[in-house]
Amino acid sequence: PSRAAKKSAHRVRPNAATANAARVHAAVASRDWDPLPALCADEIEVVDHTTGVVYDRTGYLATFRVFLKAEHPSFAPATLATLGDSLALYRESTSASGFVGRTFDVGAYEKEEIALIEVDAQGRHRRRDLFATGRLGDAVARLYERYTELLPDGPARTRAAATARSVAAYVGPVDPDRYAAAFAPDLEAVDHRTLGTFAARGKEAFLQHYRAWLDLADDTAFREDAILSLQSDAFLVRRTFLGTDRAGGGAFERQFIQLWNFGNDGLITRLEYFDADRDGEALARFDELTVEPPTARFAATPSRVAKKRERRVRANAATAAGSRIEAATAARDADALPTILAEHLEVVDHTTGATFDRQGWLATWRSGLRGQNLTYRQEPLATLGDSLALWRSSTSASRFVGRKFDVGAYESESIVLAEADAQGRLGRQEIFATDRLGDAVARIYERYADLLPDGPARTRAAATARSVAPFLEPLQIDSISAILAPGVEFIDHRTLGLGSARGAEAFLRGLRSLHEVADNTATRVDDVLGLRFDAFLVRRMGSGTVRASGGAYERHFLVLFVFGADGRLARVEEFDADRDDEALARFCELTGEPPPARSAVTPARAARRRERVRPNAATANAARLDAAIAARDADALPTLVADHAEVVDHTTGATYDGLGSLAFWRSLLRVQDLTYRSDPLATLGDSIALFRTSLFAGGVARGNFDVGAYETEVIGLIEVDAQGRRARTEVFAVDRLGDAVARSYERYADLLPDGPARARAAATARSFSGIAAFEWAAAVAPAI
Repeated sequence: PSRAAKKSAHRVRPNAATANAARVHAAVASRDWDPLPALCADEIEVVDHTTGVVYDRTGYLATFRVFLKAEHPSFAPATLATLGDSLALYRESTSASGFVGRTFDVGAYEKEEIALIEVDAQGRHRRRDLFATGRLGDAVARLYERYTELLPDGPARTRAAATARSVAAYVGPVDPDRYAAAFAPDLEAVDHRTLGTFAARGKEAFLQHYRAWLDLADDTAFREDAILSLQSDAFLVRRTFLGTDRAGGGAFERQFIQLWNFGNDGLITRLEYFDADRDGEALARFDELTVEPPTARFAATPSRVAKKRERRVRANAATAAGSRIEAATAARDADALPTILAEHLEVVDHTTGATFDRQGWLATWRSGLRGQNLTYRQEPLATLGDSLALWRSSTSASRFVGRKFDVGAYESESIVLAEADAQGRLGRQEIFATDRLGDAVARIYERYADLLPDGPARTRAAATARSVAPFLEPLQIDSISAILAPGVEFIDHRTLGLGSARGAEAFLRGLRSLHEVADNTATRVDDVLGLRFDAFLVRRMGSGTVRASGGAYERHFLVLFVFGADGRLARVEEFDADRDDEALARFCELTGEPPPARSAVTPARAARRRERVRPNAATANAARLDAAIAARDADALPTLVADHAEVVDHTTGATYDGLGSLAFWRSLLRVQDLTYRSDPLATLGDSIALFRTSLFAGGVARGNFDVGAYETEVIGLIEVDAQGRRARTEVFAVDRLGDAVARSYERYADLLPDGPARARAAATARSFSGIAAFEWAAAVAPAI
């Protein structure tokens, strides 16, 4: 497959239809006929649009009965999309090596089709529409139509019906007259493609593009190849535009990703185009433009812009408090939470305007601990001083059941500014929406100034905070002249940059020139790569509308701000969005900050969600150890290690006991600028977990030796005892992850009591080891 096609990062929300399909799949896979009739409603109707045939429950069940008699049957449904609680779209592939009936004999066969599934209130299959694989667009249009038909009369149904008509009009052969009924008058098209030319504002301007194509090509049409995300008010699809060049007669195809956004009237108000291999960027934009939380981005591929998030965050009292909260949540330890909070705690939620105290925070958190399969993670973004930290917080659970309500799978994400008091307890917290990271950065500078005692340092910090804020808000050129140093210098390192400028007037002229050629200019901070009291480095997105053409644009880049001793902006440098290393090196050069270590890199959000891990006692132990190290709490260490603990280091061949383990952990607490992080990779059972552990230290000076900055990264297999203490640790080199996985299966089998479960686990462990060693004969089933 082509690079564009081989990755279809898409996300699907589970519902009753996907649950029914999963049960059908399980029954077929096990050749178990008995559950199938119960999964099928009495009044089921199957419409096969590939043949025009319609059949009922008897005919539908007969196809399964015949299929289960085939030789080596295989049924593999792949979920494409869901809408509402009862509709799901699948790509289904069916194959068998042969079938022998009473009157005929069929050889090996396979087929693939698109199926739209609908279930009733009891979760039974009641309708099925089948489409050819090349007619995915028709299936999507039908999905929106059925969604409308199932809604009760009212505004929601009216809007859904209009949306369904818009979808149906915009698939198939190119027809500007048909498209006109689907587009809003103020339609906006934004082309993010490397060689994109399809930007336009207004329906007529956009339709003119298609009319121009009809003058140049014949048989022009769109083909829908894959769904990346779908909901009632938006649709993200990988499409191919194809036709025949009228001048030369040659056929052409161009694949791309297209985002459709529907207004309240059901018309398409916005279309955005992305290169075919930019799934991650397109999915991120989908999340920005829709109200749906990004609940299933675990499958999303990070965009090229976002995939590198190199930063090193200096630990302080606020990150230690955050680590203890993370550990208490992982352990479901509600009793530990009050000890982490100051009595005077104040929480300000800027997303809602609400303010609450310690009691309100505890009530919210304790309620959250009742969520099923709860996962809470913090991604440190920056610290300032000894008591302020900024992190990206994500919380998810598969279900929450309260006294008066029952909530399905959910996920929330926010930016948190945390402040610790003199005792290291959480004293203040401010919460921001994820798209308001710029506000959070401005606020951390303000709080840093507020907390300093009167004197020159506070005066400088307050001036810096005043300089930071205007560059993270909608830019007002006339208001920033007072915060520019007379000799401010601007350097653009980007491939297609704006050059350089020196002096406040030259800097302001450059900003004014941008505003002269574009309207609605805005910037958004997407990530923080480095931050200290006199400088910060951020990933930024600039957007606007070109005044001459009316086309919208977006551009991602890195920008470094440096402030002088008087707090005014002294230097601005810009870099291409994928030049993290170059920008970080420059940040270090200008500030004297030590260079960041790759081992301390916090995984990108998308990658972390792909590696979602079920918590258990071993992950809880690791979270508590992370918190103890962050807090430099030597007293907590003995409570986390069992007396009979054993450590096996496969990288060196060394083996040592619990005392040796404690000595190692205690030695870490004396290291300068320590950053220690355990990222869970997998769990097995209640007591085994696999981690990627990274450690960075600025240096250690002790006795007769002095060691400079160093870093290390290993794979750790952790096993805890019945009291949740670390009983066994095995250490592997990072390139021996396969060995660590094989060992986790072996230890899981070793810990089970004698019986069928242990016998199966032991056989599984042997199979995995055999596959890893390319010794397949003993590892695979005869009918694989």
